Amino acid sequence: MTIPDPASEGAKLLERAVLLSAGLANLRPKAEIMTLYGRAAKFQSDCRRLDQQLAAQSDRIGISELDDLLRTLSITSPSDLAIATAHHGHFVAFLSAFSRAGVPLAACYRSASRTYIDALGRSGVALVDLDQVSSVRRIFDAFDELRMSGRYIVLMIDAPFASRRSYPFLGYQVAVSSMPWLYARHSRASLLPLATRVESRALLGYTMGDVVKPSTKDCTQTLLGFLEDIILAQPEQYAWSNSILLSDLSARERAFSFALDALEWRHTIARHT
Repeated sequence: MTIPDPASEGAKLLERAVLLSAGLANLRPKAEIMTLYGRAAKFQSDCRRLDQQLAAQSDRIGISELDDLLRTLSITSPSDLAIATAHHGHFVAFLSAFSRAGVPLAACYRSASRTYIDALGRSGVALVDLDQVSSVRRIFDAFDELRMSGRYIVLMIDAPFASRRSYPFLGYQVAVSSMPWLYARHSRASLLPLATRVESRALLGYTMGDVVKPSTKDCTQTLLGFLEDIILAQPEQYAWSNSILLSDLSARERAFSFALDALEWRHTIARHT
């Protein structure tokens, strides 16, 4: 087993604290944000253990209330439903455990961790590398083929995308991919919003939103609203470092400001590393 480097873990926690603070700055008082750092440290520790289990190809990672989710999927089919998830909790461990539970899944990625790619592949999740596909049409063709083979397509609500169009999110204006909506419109499939969470070092949970019916009207804001509620409930479990949040200039400025304040927090952070 690899022993985590305390300096590296401390740096990760500090980054999470700074970006978490900037992300919630418009909606939460600073004193309340400070209380989240201990929870962020526990979450980071649980994720390290989950990563170790993924690397060891462990089948001990469980999903609470899995039967409820399986029941929801049982009344539909991959041809009629796609899953819209986000960078919250440990979604890689969740998809891996979900696939091992017998649910056929397909997901896409861009510049992902090799460890996570291998873990998903070993658990049976079919993967589409977006860097290897030259156009949206070909991406959708790949999704269609996988969907017709009986796999549920998993798409990210909060995938970054350089665009002139922006959406309200956590009090900022962010640029985000609208691929979940575009693919739902293309395939005439509904979208099931699904956010994962870490409950312990070997147990994952989830929150389902209301199914979004296929429509010619952009539903990206609806999906972001679902994710915003999830983040406000458990902000320490959001992947702030990969967040679409930093596509907003004022969010980046807030992050720099909180980075300067971080020297004042170093003793608080050190207690949790």
